[in-house]
Amino acid sequence: MRQSPALGRATRATRVAEYVRMSTDMQEHSIANQRSAIEQYAEAHGMVIVRHYVDEGRSGLALEGRSGLQRLLQDVTESPPYSAVLVLDVSRWGRFQDADQAAFYEYMCVMHGVRVIYVGEPFENDRSPLTAILKSLKRHLAAEYSRELSAKVYAGQARLARLGYHMGATAGYGYRRMLVDASGKRKGLLGTGEYKALLTDRVILVPGPMHEVRLVRDVFELAAQGVSTYQIARRLNEAGRYTASGKPWREQRIRSMVQNPKYAGACVYGRTTQAIDRHRSETQRVETPSAFKPLVSVELFQKANNARKHRGARRSDDEVLADARRVLEQEGRLTIGILDRAPGLLSGQAYMRRFGSLRQLYELLGYVPKRDISHAVIRDKIRPWRESLVGFVAEQLQDRGSDVERHGWVLKVDDAWTVAFDTLQSRRGYGHRWWDIRQVNGNADMTVFARMAPDGSFPLDFIVMPQVAFAGTVTIGKMLVTASAYTYPSLRVLLDLAEMTRRDRPCG
Repeated sequence: MRQSPALGRATRATRVAEYVRMSTDMQEHSIANQRSAIEQYAEAHGMVIVRHYVDEGRSGLALEGRSGLQRLLQDVTESPPYSAVLVLDVSRWGRFQDADQAAFYEYMCVMHGVRVIYVGEPFENDRSPLTAILKSLKRHLAAEYSRELSAKVYAGQARLARLGYHMGATAGYGYRRMLVDASGKRKGLLGTGEYKALLTDRVILVPGPMHEVRLVRDVFELAAQGVSTYQIARRLNEAGRYTASGKPWREQRIRSMVQNPKYAGACVYGRTTQAIDRHRSETQRVETPSAFKPLVSVELFQKANNARKHRGARRSDDEVLADARRVLEQEGRLTIGILDRAPGLLSGQAYMRRFGSLRQLYELLGYVPKRDISHAVIRDKIRPWRESLVGFVAEQLQDRGSDVERHGWVLKVDDAWTVAFDTLQSRRGYGHRWWDIRQVNGNADMTVFARMAPDGSFPLDFIVMPQVAFAGTVTIGKMLVTASAYTYPSLRVLLDLAEMTRRDRPCG
């Protein structure tokens, strides 16, 4: 890790990169305008721009989806050919709802010897107390702007939904989007990928082709009779009645259809949408009945959902276990797929939710599967290691003088950085054994993964994965994709990092 260069104005002939971002809420800050301001600054300060990072049409609320910023953060850890990054202003760096998140990404750059220079801000980006205060204020203002804008947009969308206008992107199976003008006069159907051109135009839903309408009604009729969504999807596929794109139906799509009030003619807004900083339960769900022509009656819609809701709840554990035991005797074995296919039974997932796991269901039935279920046994063996690692690191850090706060599996160290802990269990197949990192803890700056031995008895090594460096599944041991750059033989790296943090803390 390189030491950061001396702070202050960049020297002449400095090689720099530029980062530009535009989202739909700030069109005046177009990519061209940002680049023009950055180029003028670079020319005036004797800089040459050697690399460009762009996020066009991307929100600044999160790192997810911003491939430009993700590449920048990845590059700064790999000896980039520049010593500074030019950004128009603090809001272009991001409108993160947690201001500390924006600060951490900037700190990452500085920690690797790359300064972040905001060319359009009236302050010098140095380490002076005044700059720190101004940047913190700017970050909070950027986040607050997004919250206020989100609230205004949500209020406007909710008002239109109350008037019965469709606010979603797609119509869904069985419906089509119809464009209407301000007076309600129909202007024509919108095709896939087509949107209104005039601000005063609106969109309503109208019934689609008759074969789609009939399928929707059949789905609700079957659901009202108590047929599971898995069985409904299976019957449709066996009859060759596929989706609009010609693909087989999946249980999730059938379940989503049965639960959606729009098929009873209601315009609903707020089922999956919420304003920033508002929990779903706090978001007012807007439901306007009789907004569209219904494909099923309100009575059939309610009957289908009531049947689905009470299908498993009205039966005791002994009854559903007896059902599973009967299927086991008939089939000679038991899997999730067999449970799903058996008529009149709960789905395999429903059994797992009720009894905790498939293994626990097997134990209640006295069933010993022929296939190896040692994976679950090893998982139980590994589970205590997570607690041991968190406790050990917290104790070691405190012994060395760090302030440590624990929140679940996350430690906050010296009020400067956070680290989460997890374990990796090996997988096996086709003569290979590998470990997968599928996600990092979103509430921590970095996640420490203990790569456990195949039998779960001890950690082989530790992968310290920064949140900003994680772009997708990382596989260790099977393919060329590795985490070697983040792999350590011990947890000493966390103690070294804490020592650097304590050294930078002001005295007194």
